[in-house]
Amino acid sequence: MKKLWMLILAVSVLLLVLTGCTKEGEDQAQIDGVEQGQQTETDQPENPESQDPNLSEDSTNAGDSEQEQTGSSEAQDEESQNEADTEDSNTTQSVDLQAFFEDIQTQYDLGSLTDIEGELMDNYYPGLSDYTFVQYVGKAPMMTSVVSEYIFAECESEEDAEKVAEILQARIDSQVEGGAWYPESIEAWNQAKVVQEGTFVALVASAENTDAIVTAFEDLFKA
Repeated sequence: MKKLWMLILAVSVLLLVLTGCTKEGEDQAQIDGVEQGQQTETDQPENPESQDPNLSEDSTNAGDSEQEQTGSSEAQDEESQNEADTEDSNTTQSVDLQAFFEDIQTQYDLGSLTDIEGELMDNYYPGLSDYTFVQYVGKAPMMTSVVSEYIFAECESEEDAEKVAEILQARIDSQVEGGAWYPESIEAWNQAKVVQEGTFVALVASAENTDAIVTAFEDLFKA
């Protein structure tokens, strides 16, 4: 009988030990699971772009779009500037030299005039016929003793205009140096002027009317 009780006691102790071990294992498993979950959260990347590749792609596309917009804006500015330059150029080309000459002819007594062309041009203005003009008006008096000579020309370039201006000035110099013959004519030629406005150039030899006609010509190019 005593042995039976000892056996029952031993079995009870064994069951208690086994129950304690099982509970401890479950608790440890729960602890391990919690620690594993915390570790997983810690290991997650902080950079949101690495979590969402679409976000990184959207950022890249946004940068490219901004560059395209900037390039488009610069192109529009350049196009606007080109249009403005074209308008300025057209404004200059709108000067009608024939109309201008007809206008001053009605305001001043310029006398009887003939066209400066062909042989007359070569005699008065050597080298002038070598140039091609966009517009050209050349007038000289029928009588050589009268000082009423006019050249209004639009050249193809400013470089050409500078060379033409030199030819026109050479005409004035030769007349002042004795080519005009008469003292009064020489004095009138001494008042003659050559002016250049970009590709436009003019010679005005009109005695007392010279300054007024030159001023009117320069006014054509003022805004």
